[in-house]
Order: sequence, then C-alpha cells, then structure tokens
Amino acid sequence: MIDDFGKEVFERIREKPYRVQEVPGVPAPNCYYKGLELIDNLTRYGYAVRGRTGEMDWADTIVPDDIVTLFPDDLRATHFFIEVLHDGEWKILDASWQSAMAGRGAVISEWGQQNEPGFKLTKLYSHEEQLAYMRRWLDPAVAEAYFAKAGPFFTAVNEWLESIDD
Repeated sequence: MIDDFGKEVFERIREKPYRVQEVPGVPAPNCYYKGLELIDNLTRYGYAVRGRTGEMDWADTIVPDDIVTLFPDDLRATHFFIEVLHDGEWKILDASWQSAMAGRGAVISEWGQQNEPGFKLTKLYSHEEQLAYMRRWLDPAVAEAYFAKAGPFFTAVNEWLESIDD
C-alpha cells in the first residue's frame, strides 16, 4: 500500500539524529536537508508535497538557554518543513526531530496526522516570501556571512545534541 511506503520513507528520514549545519556547503541532517530528502523520496513515488519556510525563535525550542544566547540577535532563524497531500488535505510532515527527542519536549511528526511544525513558528512565509528568502541564499557571500556569525551557536547546538543522544 502506498501509505505504508510513505510512512516507511518518512520514518527512516525522521530517525536520523537531528544536527544543525555548521558551515556553508556541508549538509547536515537538519530541517532543511531532511525536508529536501523527504520531498525527493515522496515525489519520486507520486506523492504531492510542498516545502514551507517560516521564522522561528531558538528560545522557543528545547535547546538550553545558555546555548540559545549564543545566537546573534541580528540574524533571522528559519525553519523548513514539508506538507504532504494526504487523504485530500495538506498535512504538515516535519522530519526534523527523531522520535527519541519526544522525551525531551521536541515536537515529533507522525505520518498521516495533522502535525505541528517541529519548531514553533513566529511567521509562516507566503510563497513569494519563501522564494525571496531562498533566492538570497544563492549568493555565496550571504551564506559565508551568516555562518561566520552563527557558527559558534551551531557548533554548541551540535555538541549539546551529541551529548544527549539516546
């Protein structure tokens, strides 16, 4: 059954331990790269999916406050997730957090349910806003500047995640 296949694909990707990207050009199993992998896999097998982007605040996550304070105030934090057309309605499917993180307070998506994004959004982008945001990242200088500023935060997040892996 197609739903069983989609569920297997989603759970396989979701269960990769979440990590943030620390430097430009080096993918990590974060919301964006897990989401792209999910889009690629599900569309290849006929599912209707779409990517969504929104702004979020690291202070509204499970990341400890002493690490959150490392995120530069002048940078925008965003979150990427997908929606899949399931039983005639668009449902959020966010592969960001692996299921073991539920015990730590992370929002975990489940196949076939109406989920919340894995990170609380402060703003969901329209299609036009999402395109404009993504277009900015085509400039390598944008990524270099962003990661130069946020690198210490990203490294601290990954070190914390590695220390709590179940």
